Amino acid sequence: MKTTSKTLRVVIPAIILLAGFASAMGLFYKDGNGPYEIMSLHGKMVTISGEGLYKDMPADVAIQGQAQDVVTLFIAIPVLLILLLVNFRNSLRRNLMLSGVLGY
Repeated sequence: MKTTSKTLRVVIPAIILLAGFASAMGLFYKDGNGPYEIMSLHGKMVTISGEGLYKDMPADVAIQGQAQDVVTLFIAIPVLLILLLVNFRNSLRRNLMLSGVLGY
């Protein structure tokens, strides 16, 4: 188990940094001219987000992406950081929480 623990102490900080960067970009990066409408292949008007990281996505899908970024940035990353810092001594509770957050 010590090898797994050493590996996790390297991998978890990398996940925290990369997930934090990706989520922050999804929330705070602003580029584009704002929403616009296009006609889909089925002849329906679709509103495109037109702003930020999700600028080329439909507006309803972009909102879902931003909500996912909020959950990642303000819930998943802090929980992962706490699990990294608090030593549960390889308890079942820690392993279940860690697998759940890493699976997310």
